[in-house]
Amino acid sequence: VDHKQVDRDLKTQQQNRLLGLEKSPSVIKSRNAHVLQAAKSCAEFSEADWELIMDTHDEYMRRGCLERVYPRLDMVDRCSEFFFSQRYSNVLLAKWLSFGGPKLFEPG
Repeated sequence: VDHKQVDRDLKTQQQNRLLGLEKSPSVIKSRNAHVLQAAKSCAEFSEADWELIMDTHDEYMRRGCLERVYPRLDMVDRCSEFFFSQRYSNVLLAKWLSFGGPKLFEPG
């Protein structure tokens, strides 16, 4: 998946909806962390999910010499015991990382 192409596609879709050229989905499926945990591939992620992933990846790319502590694939299980409940964004990012994370944006 090309990061820039995904960003362009999202902007085009949003502009088309605002101009009335593309209709918004009439029914938005309710999603929660438990439903997301059953996802088998990143193809099941919504547009909003991809926006969160892209924001997180952009932030990661600007990290400089800092090291991410969480979310990190090797830390998800270790840190999850410290959270009172699983938040949707944490589950989403853990799923994205398990499907390849930043490697999904590499060509080929």
